[in-house]
Amino acid sequence: MNKKQRIKTVVMLTMKLICLLGSLYLFVCSLDLMSSGFRLLGGKITGKVFSEGAILSNPIAGLMIGLLTTVIVQSSSTSTSIVVSMVSSSILPVKQAIPIIMGANIGTSVTNTLVALTQSGKREEFSLAFAGATVHDMFNWLTVLVLLPVEIASNMLYHITEAITESINLKEGSNSNPEFLTVITKPLTERIIRLDKKAIESIALGTASPNISLLKRYCSFKNESYNGTFDIVPDEYCSFLFAKVNWADWLIGLVLLVVSIICLCLCLFLLVKILQSLLKGA
Repeated sequence: MNKKQRIKTVVMLTMKLICLLGSLYLFVCSLDLMSSGFRLLGGKITGKVFSEGAILSNPIAGLMIGLLTTVIVQSSSTSTSIVVSMVSSSILPVKQAIPIIMGANIGTSVTNTLVALTQSGKREEFSLAFAGATVHDMFNWLTVLVLLPVEIASNMLYHITEAITESINLKEGSNSNPEFLTVITKPLTERIIRLDKKAIESIALGTASPNISLLKRYCSFKNESYNGTFDIVPDEYCSFLFAKVNWADWLIGLVLLVVSIICLCLCLFLLVKILQSLLKGA
């Protein structure tokens, strides 16, 4: 390998690493935007629909939902990320999310079978590919057949994860608050959307007014006097993309949700392709 080829190899490797880190950063940002989108889209009623709905309270139904979602998007990573975002937005309880995640693992069996079928033109490779896909399928099915009845009977996974999160001491305002990803993603996500934490808290407590908005449109307020009385009125808009957009919360949430899912799929695709090229080498 001459000097020119070595320089070209180093430049290509550097570009791949930059693209890898950039894709990973956008992936995390898309998860944050998806969480905000679910909160705006759900508003005040979606949480009740999921918690009181008879369908999602059935673990088998949750399993089927996870399976079908993964079959539709052809990516268990995407469907799992969507469920995680829904849980973080308090739209979906953890207990109901566990069977959906199990269903996502079964749904990915369709993907590896389709990949194996692409090798059908070569007899030996098709045999090996289908054998590998079958092993993966049986592993997922047997895992669910063992863990799902145990989870339905005892909520074992729920209690284990609860014990793990409690041991980490995830308390607001504590020194151990793990917001290292938020610090990295805030510069981008806050340019796109900002949510009013006080509005979210008032909705959770049931003290919110019917017309309350979850968007934090105004960043500063001022006192103005009317007939001898002082009122606090908005003074300055916040500087983010949807601050001056006069759309309903659910519509902004829907736009964010669609964009974040597309971004999530693209980032996952790029991450896989870049990692494959790095592992293959020059």
